[in-house]
Amino acid sequence: MRIAICDDEALDRIQLSDLIQALAANHHFSCTIDEFSDGPSLLDRVASQDYDAIFLDIFMEGLNGIDVARSLPSRFHGFLVFTTTSPDFALDAIGLDAVHYLLKPVTMDHLEEVYARWSERSRKKQTSVLEITVDRQHLILDQEAIHYIEANNKSSIIHANDGVYKTYETMAALRDRLNEGIFIFPQRSFIVNMDYIDRFQKTRLILKDGTKLNVGRAIRDAIADKYTEHLAGMVRGNA
Repeated sequence: MRIAICDDEALDRIQLSDLIQALAANHHFSCTIDEFSDGPSLLDRVASQDYDAIFLDIFMEGLNGIDVARSLPSRFHGFLVFTTTSPDFALDAIGLDAVHYLLKPVTMDHLEEVYARWSERSRKKQTSVLEITVDRQHLILDQEAIHYIEANNKSSIIHANDGVYKTYETMAALRDRLNEGIFIFPQRSFIVNMDYIDRFQKTRLILKDGTKLNVGRAIRDAIADKYTEHLAGMVRGNA
């Protein structure tokens, strides 16, 4: 496992690194830790280096941790963990799909919680996949990495982290194989990953890429209730 720590306080970086190494020893996994004193240095490295997890301090000079997280390239598919002295940015962390939000000083108990969540998310990623055929090739997509799916006549277009895929399967066929705990169906022509929603504005959804989708009148209340429950579940999970 390769891990990055980004914190402008040298002592905090050292203490967190020592704790992570102890966690690795306790759970019998190996890890390499890279330390960064500012956000731009981390972003430069992430452009060419894959990380399984990034620990980001929020209060840093210049680019803060929230801005750094928002600037991470789409190629980053690891786990985000925020460290901070204040709970003020907890909702921002949830919106960025952070696996945890730790108040300093970070303790081994905190890291055990992080490890439990890593393990759970990793398990879900291994079991939550969608198998499709694209240009006669068999592909396996991580359902959590799918942003949304749109109908295209009798085929479907899947927008995901690593690209756009056209498959000659109907929306109905795909819907039957999707995890309903992840997706909502705001209208007949679209399926949306709830984690990819930027805003819910009563009669429409605005996705993180700016796409705007009207929500069918007859299902607005049901869609709003499901999305609200999804957000509540994220808050409970990060409490």
